[in-house]
Amino acid sequence: MTTDVDTARTFYSELFSWEAGEASSEFGGYFMFTRDGAPIAGAMPIEPGGPIPNVWSTYLAVTDVAEAVARAEAAGATVAAPVVQIADLGAMAVLIDPVGAAIGLWQPIQFQGFSVIDEPRAPRWFELHARDHDRAVTFYREAFSWDTREMSGETHLRYTTANNGDEGFAGLMDAVGELPEGVPSYWLVYFGVENVDASLEIVRARGGAVLSPAVDTPFGRMAGVADPSGAIFTILQS
Repeated sequence: MTTDVDTARTFYSELFSWEAGEASSEFGGYFMFTRDGAPIAGAMPIEPGGPIPNVWSTYLAVTDVAEAVARAEAAGATVAAPVVQIADLGAMAVLIDPVGAAIGLWQPIQFQGFSVIDEPRAPRWFELHARDHDRAVTFYREAFSWDTREMSGETHLRYTTANNGDEGFAGLMDAVGELPEGVPSYWLVYFGVENVDASLEIVRARGGAVLSPAVDTPFGRMAGVADPSGAIFTILQS
């Protein structure tokens, strides 16, 4: 979601070498970014000063969006945007989970979503920064039958992964001591890059901001950034 479509087109095309597609008047100016011709992310114009912030949104794939909404509501979520059919592409809804984070649902029909993951220039990880870690873990287990496992280590932060077999696909972080006053829980997207330090130079040169400097971790070198409109994300070199 962005208040500055033209700048977003240029910024992400240069940062990730994505191709920006044509805006669709049928869908309110929505357009796709592609990576080497494959769908990788979407962008939607929003009004400056409106209730929706400049933000990257995370959507969960579901087989039946109406059923998923009902389960999520029973587990404590509220509906921010009710189920809507998007032509023959799929159906979607947006929820606010019990810890206050927005999460989208997508039931694919013709459009499956992005087709590349955990590579440079593609999404690598999705992470909930939660004000109530235990409530968040309970909700996603109940609403979406996630297999969750709490990580142990030397960090002072509690961290739980959501897994498909032996592969993790998302993380839930206890951020109660990390989030500034007034900032709600939120989902954060990690995008892969080949070189974090070179990518940070592009971020700065193209009007973005470095929110947390590059640091080496057991999972790779990463840094927190914001695009020129203020939408935050993390870049990860692994």
